[in-house]
Amino acid sequence: MKHLSLFIISVGLLLLTNSLLAQPKPDLIILRIEPPLWNDSTKIFIGIQNIGDVVSSPVLLKVWDIDASVEEAKKLGATSKQLWIFQENTERASDGQSDYDDYFEVFKEIPAIKPREILRVEVNVKDWIYDSNCEIGTFIDCKEVLKEKREDNNKSYFFAGG
Repeated sequence: MKHLSLFIISVGLLLLTNSLLAQPKPDLIILRIEPPLWNDSTKIFIGIQNIGDVVSSPVLLKVWDIDASVEEAKKLGATSKQLWIFQENTERASDGQSDYDDYFEVFKEIPAIKPREILRVEVNVKDWIYDSNCEIGTFIDCKEVLKEKREDNNKSYFFAGG
């Protein structure tokens, strides 16, 4: 019994030491993607937040048109109410596969963000992207250079019917 008590104390001390030695890290997330607006170009406003413990370094944001099948859209988190968008896109596609609208891809440098700070970023796309449906992917730190608390929460998606 004595050995078991010593073992439990040792494990507890090891866990405490690891938590004390853990380096604080930033953690960037896409907080929201606002519905796009038109004003000589498509304007997309994206809310980015640092939910980590320290200031992030500058990173690159990628915003792109999603060309996805219904099955792929399910994997991205499209709700059953949104899946009709992808079904309609597939039916309208000239090749009968993924999509029929013009593909776009935009990269934007994002400055350092303080802990708990929210940054509202504007991204511009030359053409109107509701043609007639809209599917947008976003990926903060798309080059994956920032060491974050979590590396699996940097992408978000916007789906809407036109």
